[in-house]
Amino acid sequence: MLQYSDDNMLGPYKIVRKLGEGGMGTVYLAFDETLARHVAIKVLRLDADPDGSAAVAMARRFEREAQTAAKLKHPNIVTIYTVGRQGGGTQENGRPYMVMEYLEAGSLADQLHKNGPLPWRKAAEVMADALLALAAAHEAGIVHRDVKPTNLMWSAAGGRGGVKLVDFGLARALYGPADAEITFPGMFVGSASYASPEQINGTERIDARSDIYSLAATGYALLTGQPPFVDDDSAEVMRQHATEPFPDVRELAPEVPEEWVRVFERAGRKNPAERYADAMEMHAAMTRLLRLPESWQSESPHPVAAKATKVSESLAMLESQLAAAQSSRDESMQLSTLRSLCGLYSQLERPEQAKEAFRRALVLHVKMCQPRLAE
Repeated sequence: MLQYSDDNMLGPYKIVRKLGEGGMGTVYLAFDETLARHVAIKVLRLDADPDGSAAVAMARRFEREAQTAAKLKHPNIVTIYTVGRQGGGTQENGRPYMVMEYLEAGSLADQLHKNGPLPWRKAAEVMADALLALAAAHEAGIVHRDVKPTNLMWSAAGGRGGVKLVDFGLARALYGPADAEITFPGMFVGSASYASPEQINGTERIDARSDIYSLAATGYALLTGQPPFVDDDSAEVMRQHATEPFPDVRELAPEVPEEWVRVFERAGRKNPAERYADAMEMHAAMTRLLRLPESWQSESPHPVAAKATKVSESLAMLESQLAAAQSSRDESMQLSTLRSLCGLYSQLERPEQAKEAFRRALVLHVKMCQPRLAE
């Protein structure tokens, strides 16, 4: 049973605890005292804009996210209940928030971190659900632009009830003018580990096929436990997404059917015109996968290639390297290793570990700079 830790109230909602935070908002678990149910509340973060110079644009984008998600009525898309402003203020002084259904079972990123990759059939079911959600969004003229494991939530514990697409903070209309106050041509928008080539290249007007690419990268992670491209340098990951084909998924998951390889080969193409034409065409590929018999197994598993390095091995190596650097008091090596760990944790969507690595790197950097300042 959930216990309330304080008396914080937001309208009729009693805040229980923080669930997480992203670039735009902080999400809290709350209790709706009027309807006697738990909800999730996303509140706009303004700490990145202390002087308020961008607050109006940020509020407009935040409210656009709420409006975008609210008009999408689909069982595989999170339900928005209401929107409001903290303190009942105006656009200039009230902090916006949105109230949505609480999905207690967590995200697919949580699944990968705690339990590892999904069986190939379960991954296909998840992808099918996500494609139905994207098809509904695209039909409404909306491109999500940030499809990744963190933004796919289990509907119920144990994977029952499928998944729901959440977080439309980067969504953009397929038609009509772009929001010049929020993005501009050449600006990268998205998550490096799952972004499409056209997002990375800063293409001004992307379409639904960008989401198809990002979902393919997500499917790769569901099967292997890591994105298609992993490097402690995000710029290198982006370069690979822009120029290189996905690695063969069987290098890390040799048990998956050949049909999965064909899905990634098609959906992961760099030219959008060569991908699936729309979400429902890719959904048909998932349906074919799910028609394979339960007893299916590869007769000749693909050999694990030497170039396919599991990210778990990279993390173990870096953590061992950090321990050795701490033992020898090599501060330069500690700093370099912490930066690399921060990059990998971020790509694997482990925010708490990434924050801790960043904090330790920052403390160490300041310590190393003090003697120079004293001079």
